[in-house]
Amino acid sequence: MKKQNKILIIIIFVLLVIFKAFFFSKKYPEDKYISNTLVYIESLKSISEGAVRYNVRLNVGGNKYNFKDKFILKIYLNEETTLEEWNEYTSYTNGDVIKINGKIQIPEYMNNPGEFNYKHYLYSNNIYGEIVVSKTIEKVEYKLNIKEKLLNYIYRYKEYLGNKLDENMDEKYSSVAKSIIYGDSLDIDENTNDSFKKAGVSHMMAISGSNIIGLTTVLLALFKLCKINKKFGKILSGTVVIIYVILVGTSLSTLRAGIMCIICTYEEILISERRKKNSSLKKLLITIGIILFYVPFSIYNVGFILSCLATIGIILFNPYCASIKCKILSKVSNKVAKKILDVFLTNMFLSLSVQILILPVQINSFNIISLTSILSNVFCSLISSEITVFGSIYLLFSYIPVLSNILIFILNICISCLMFGISIFKSIAIELKIMDLSIFSIILWYISVFLLYIKIYLKRIFYGRRLAFKKYTITQIIVATFFILITIFSNIYFKCIDSFVYFFNVGQGELSLIKSKENMVIVDIGSLKVTQAYNALNGYFKMKNVAKVDAIILSHMHSDHINGLENFVKEYKVGKIIYAEPFYENEEYINFLKIIEKYKLNTQVVRSGEKVKYGDIHIEILLPDIKELKDKEDENNLNTNSVVCKISIKDKDVLYMGDATTKTEERLLEKYKGNNEIFKDIEILKVAYHGSKTSSCEEYIERIKPKYAVISAKKKYYNHPHESVIETLNKYNVQIYITENLGAIKFNLYNL
Repeated sequence: MKKQNKILIIIIFVLLVIFKAFFFSKKYPEDKYISNTLVYIESLKSISEGAVRYNVRLNVGGNKYNFKDKFILKIYLNEETTLEEWNEYTSYTNGDVIKINGKIQIPEYMNNPGEFNYKHYLYSNNIYGEIVVSKTIEKVEYKLNIKEKLLNYIYRYKEYLGNKLDENMDEKYSSVAKSIIYGDSLDIDENTNDSFKKAGVSHMMAISGSNIIGLTTVLLALFKLCKINKKFGKILSGTVVIIYVILVGTSLSTLRAGIMCIICTYEEILISERRKKNSSLKKLLITIGIILFYVPFSIYNVGFILSCLATIGIILFNPYCASIKCKILSKVSNKVAKKILDVFLTNMFLSLSVQILILPVQINSFNIISLTSILSNVFCSLISSEITVFGSIYLLFSYIPVLSNILIFILNICISCLMFGISIFKSIAIELKIMDLSIFSIILWYISVFLLYIKIYLKRIFYGRRLAFKKYTITQIIVATFFILITIFSNIYFKCIDSFVYFFNVGQGELSLIKSKENMVIVDIGSLKVTQAYNALNGYFKMKNVAKVDAIILSHMHSDHINGLENFVKEYKVGKIIYAEPFYENEEYINFLKIIEKYKLNTQVVRSGEKVKYGDIHIEILLPDIKELKDKEDENNLNTNSVVCKISIKDKDVLYMGDATTKTEERLLEKYKGNNEIFKDIEILKVAYHGSKTSSCEEYIERIKPKYAVISAKKKYYNHPHESVIETLNKYNVQIYITENLGAIKFNLYNL
């Protein structure tokens, strides 16, 4: 095929993928209610105390059944849910059809740094969103079509495999076996999951190419034993691989391995030995193209990206590693030692080939590098490969009573050895927590990898040219050095130098972070959605490898300002909680006191005139004072008595208003009437009460005259910010930033 034609095909393919992605994202652009709608249950996703989640397909054919669009069905449980209803909700299985009333929810990306984009995660699995219901209406009789019957048989077989493992193995070992053999991690408990993570082998609980290779190896050996025609055996093995991919749930990494295996298998059947076959790298690119066309958003799937990079690493570097291994083994004469060393080096070089490509993505996804992972992978992969082989045999012969029991017995021994090894490596694990790499650092890393690959495989271009080879080596060293220096400098700059104010997008709520060099202070941490504020800050702190803050200032005791506190103090060290004691105990304040006692937190109750200092961060409390706290006129108004504070970092001032009202602003104007310095040069105003019309009066804005105003709100809830507030701010030429429109807003204090 001519080069021009290839380029044209690639351009057409890219355009088709873009159009498909566009139409996919626009099919359900926003939340909407549905009633008396049928959904087809594919599989159980998870069960928790408050909800049951299923993978389902929504009927888009009206009165004619057409279960097409994939969603996650969330059935929320409440106090009215009976035990009988609970048992019904948790017992749905593949092939069941239920009628529901609910709401289609499309996850919203809040555009916060370090945020997990749940919307892209769902899209990358061809899932449009979630359907949320409080209870189902009824189960409907439905006759499965031929395709659904075949899928139902596969899922029933999967249930049979799991039940048999549960009956004959310890619960803990059974859950690990199901996870390694066919990717069912539903029953894995937190301790087991944590053990695999700390040992650096959590990837073993996900289906990968090794499972596909193990299955095809067993099949081909079996067909050879039965003297089945070689080509016919490969056709059968390819068919079994397709069934296996369906059985494990068609995750993208499994799909990648399955498609690549099928391409390799059928290429050997269809292309004669004399004709040149496609390279492994070309087969991988074809596989990626097929998946991108089927799932355009797969580029956002971390598992798929890691799977592709790991495969590329093996294709590019493992052959060179194999040649090194042969040189080492040639020097060993003892057959037993040679065999042991062969197995050890094979697994070690395989791990190195994988790690060299996936490292930057791994760092930016998990922010942890396990320094002992290569060693643990070498040991654990020896056992997991045996589990894969015997698990593959079990998949094929589980219906033969004696043989299946023998296989389960062997699997039990293998898994007990694996868990013993993991417990040892968990105890000696050395983890290095690291902040996200910059785009520039990632580019430098892959340039270094590319130069290494060129140096390994194209040495002939330097043959007899020592000077050229020397210059090439120096270039490689310079690039690698730049990568190391930039990574180190980025960490030092953030930890010790950087100064900024961040206003996170938490919908209708408040969350702000002030940083100056080593010091950090949080102002409010809450949202109408209970976990939203914590998730936003947790994502950022994981990305930047932050473990503690100096203080959290809580403006007042309303849930949209404090409901992320408990989750945060569970995970991070907090020097002090700063707040003003309210004049009456509402439910949020009672819960707040319980959190303080439960986690033994240091607190400081403040009032007007008090000052607190953390390094260059100076906090001055402007309101409330004792008189205001006891003001009976505001007995039921916590907003009016919000903590109003001015936070100064060197010569930059930020004024936080909490949910202060116009009455609060009048008090401020009266209290500081003769003090011209208090409101002088306010750079940033955190607009009171989410931009409500009951705050930000013109007299107050005229007095403080901020350069910038930040509003944290979600328009659809309470019509915040109100038009009158926007008009007032515009009248005094204040630059307005709204989190709903812009996502997280960052002010660098060095160039403000």
